[in-house]
Amino acid sequence: MPPHLVSVDRPGPGNPGETMPDALAPASRPAETVLALSHIQKTYGSFKAVSDVSFELRKGEILTLLGPSGCGKTSTLRIAIGLERATAGEVRLDGRIVDAPRERTFLPPEKRNMGMVFQSYAIWPHMSVFENVAYPLRARRRPAAEIRDEVTKLLRLVGLEAFAERRGTQLSGGQQQRVAIARGLAVGPDVLLMDEPFSNLDARLRNQMRAEVKVLQRRLGIAVLFVTHDQSEALALSDRIAVMRAGNIEQIGSPSELYRYPQTPSVRDFLGETRLLPGRILKREPDGRVTVELDQGVTCVVAGSDHTRSAPAHTKCLVAVRPEHIHVEPVATKPHVAQSEPNALGGEILALLFMGNCYEASIKLADGTAMNVTVPPGPEWREGGQVRLRLSPEHLQLWPAAEAKA
Repeated sequence: MPPHLVSVDRPGPGNPGETMPDALAPASRPAETVLALSHIQKTYGSFKAVSDVSFELRKGEILTLLGPSGCGKTSTLRIAIGLERATAGEVRLDGRIVDAPRERTFLPPEKRNMGMVFQSYAIWPHMSVFENVAYPLRARRRPAAEIRDEVTKLLRLVGLEAFAERRGTQLSGGQQQRVAIARGLAVGPDVLLMDEPFSNLDARLRNQMRAEVKVLQRRLGIAVLFVTHDQSEALALSDRIAVMRAGNIEQIGSPSELYRYPQTPSVRDFLGETRLLPGRILKREPDGRVTVELDQGVTCVVAGSDHTRSAPAHTKCLVAVRPEHIHVEPVATKPHVAQSEPNALGGEILALLFMGNCYEASIKLADGTAMNVTVPPGPEWREGGQVRLRLSPEHLQLWPAAEAKA
């Protein structure tokens, strides 16, 4: 079996939350860096699709470029594999420059040891499954016996050995996805690039394929550069995530780091759900805690991240909290918590939506605004019922009011 198909236990990437430096080190850097992009720019006429992107992809990790449509993530991916040429910057594969406009260096995709899985899968309907997977090997003029052995092993690896002679049109979406992955792995690439590979699958199949891809990637120990706009895919699959916006990387780190400690409003609002409560800063304590008066008339102590450190007292601000950190409890009568309990909001349930394993409750707060939270199923919840929302200080973040999500 060729080395890239051997199932071995490999160490995961080191320091997954480490921030990528602005400039790349010399070419003699440790072998763990497989792909490196440095200050990449890409313009189409007067439009700048990629402004200044730098990151490193390490051996054995999944790095995801995450962001909304038009943020530059697919352009960055296409530059990495050579389907687009960078306008400025440098791309290195295994320490070797493969794209550097300043040096007039460019290596075409077929000469880069990389595999690609497209959003559309690009399965040729007139070819059998075997022929689809064999195509890149035949394009490289590999011997017929080697092609036969390699494709057979790949189809076995992705669970499609019994479908070798079927046409592409006779496969389900999930099976086509596996064919595309097998074809991407056919040349034993150093890097596998995946561009929105699950977007055409239904929700159940997406979840299944995520798990299968992660298991396969861990078996092979291959580096994967993944592109998606789906935050749940990024959180579930990635060792590290690079959140992109307007052609730039806003923050790069492990999923837990970005989820818990976002550095910009875009990262905060794109990864997971956030509830924002407007208020004003009352005072700062020597231990770093900040007391805020919310618009609901309740005082709130914030012990978590503070992005308003230079803001003086009485400055308007936003208190951000993840829904899972809001503890909801029913109360018998309308609660009056403003004077007595900090970090506690009174409210009334406007609507209850049964979601199977929980209710989604729309709760009207004292100032008339509504907040959606989840509560466990149970007879204690009813529309029109009074509740108390408790906010744990260590799970709160303080943001400037001007940076509210539009």
